[in-house]
Amino acid sequence: MKLNRFGAALGVLASSALVLSGCGSDNNASGGGASSGQSSGNVSCGGKKTLKASGSTAQANAMTRFVKAFEQACPGQTLNYTGNGSGAGISEFNGNQTDFGGSDSPLSQAEAGAAQQRCGGAPAWNLPVVFGPIAVTYNINGVTSLNLDGPTLAKIFNGAITTWNDPAIQGINAGTNLPATPIHVVFRSDESGTTDNFQRYLDAASDGAWGKGAGKAFKGGIGEGAKGNDGTSAAIKNTEGSITYNEW
Repeated sequence: MKLNRFGAALGVLASSALVLSGCGSDNNASGGGASSGQSSGNVSCGGKKTLKASGSTAQANAMTRFVKAFEQACPGQTLNYTGNGSGAGISEFNGNQTDFGGSDSPLSQAEAGAAQQRCGGAPAWNLPVVFGPIAVTYNINGVTSLNLDGPTLAKIFNGAITTWNDPAIQGINAGTNLPATPIHVVFRSDESGTTDNFQRYLDAASDGAWGKGAGKAFKGGIGEGAKGNDGTSAAIKNTEGSITYNEW
């Protein structure tokens, strides 16, 4: 399996991950059991004893570090974060199940309206906290290096190109012996900010070849869905001829 960052496209594929914070004017002191202590870094430790959050799997590693720093700065207080996808994070926040949610793409107008309603009329805050790229990964037996540009990627992910030795792929990989293996597209089955950002890239970089728009749900109309970044990674590892997009 070859993991390829596509150096020329890396800056375009990079995604800015956002945290859907708690309500703009919420007073979390209602959670009870507040601590008035402050850390040496002047971190306010007031509010709930336990905070609950969920969302982006791309942010999960960063959140682990944030949680550790928060709990060290505020002894006796905890923050529980579940990486279950951007769509779930927004839905659970708007459903008043969590204190904040992580999303790799900004709130849509409808999501922002629901968040404001959940917050009693106050707007929710979109706070940029994590920056990370999206990589395209593939599994082609015997192929250790592969070039794919925006239009070619778009045609792979919308089904216009169906085999690895298609002339469009072969033309930008001179000297590489590409097999006639069918292309097996793997996409995120859960609502994902990574999917949204990847499709935004395809829309912008494909010279019109994508034609599907963007969104947290995959719009290519082909392929096999797998849940979460771990799911797509496992599918690629186990499926010859497969290709997907991953949080890097």
